[in-house]
Amino acid sequence: MRLILHIGGAKCGSTAIQGSLRDNADRLAKERGILIPGTTLEPTENVTGEQIFFFERMRTDKEQGLIAVTNRLRRLQSYMRERDLHTLIISAENLINPGGFEEFFIEAQAYFDIEVILYIRRQDQYFVSAWQQWHLKTFPSLQDYVDDRLGRDANWNQLIAPWEQTLGAEKITLRRFSRNLLVNQDIASDFFQTMRLGDIYENAAGKTRNKSFNEHLGEVAGRVQDLFEGPHDNTFYDVMQRTIGEKALKPSSGSFLFTSEERHAILAAYEEDNAALKARYFPELGPDEPLFKPPSEKEILKISEDDKRKAEVDLLTRAVYNLANRLTELEKDKA
Repeated sequence: MRLILHIGGAKCGSTAIQGSLRDNADRLAKERGILIPGTTLEPTENVTGEQIFFFERMRTDKEQGLIAVTNRLRRLQSYMRERDLHTLIISAENLINPGGFEEFFIEAQAYFDIEVILYIRRQDQYFVSAWQQWHLKTFPSLQDYVDDRLGRDANWNQLIAPWEQTLGAEKITLRRFSRNLLVNQDIASDFFQTMRLGDIYENAAGKTRNKSFNEHLGEVAGRVQDLFEGPHDNTFYDVMQRTIGEKALKPSSGSFLFTSEERHAILAAYEEDNAALKARYFPELGPDEPLFKPPSEKEILKISEDDKRKAEVDLLTRAVYNLANRLTELEKDKA
């Protein structure tokens, strides 16, 4: 039996992959013999296409976690054998994080042919996205975040090493998360075709993705950290999106968070590791071709501090206006 582990990375299109797994779970089982398990590795209970929080809980007590994961994988194997299913797909982007997640699958090698797929992206892009989603809620500033995590976060070469040691590099596929390099320029299409799963997903591919929020809204959010219960609390963003609408979302792929010099400084910190990863997994790249293409001009937005403040005021004004309108409508309904 085949076990495909989609282990990340974070901020590399995991939500879209998991959305397609969820949307096509029934067809994959009935027509292709592929099982998408539930959020806690139960065969059919609460199938969302991911098992992120289950594995996070298992990590809190590694000894018991290993027993629990092993038992559930064995039950899944029995379930699959009874129904003539041949492939199991598990998706959790936190599996690439440090903490020994790879150890959960050591025993499973005896009864599954395990394959791992990891999507990677240029580190400066990762820092932009991770800051917006998580770290502006806890770090005093973007620079504090970079200073603390530079060389560790998104160091794909170091993060994949434990998986190589546990399963062997020949079991691992790496894909660069860049639209022009993806099959059909779509992450879900790329995942299914790279893993030789066919095109059953086609009509659902790309429907689900984790949208980025307006960076000006992020600047505002970073000043009210007390409103967040932790880095994964998105209540503020959800409320602001309902209040502001589409203006709460990022209008383009460009970012003003880093200058060109700052982006290149980030990449310099990963130069050796990226070169080592390229040599192992991307031998088709020429000797002078880097693992990732350098930042382009359109990625780097230049905005003055005055214009930033004006944009923030614009968003907050829209929020107040829309709330006032809703309050007026409620008062009319009561009258």
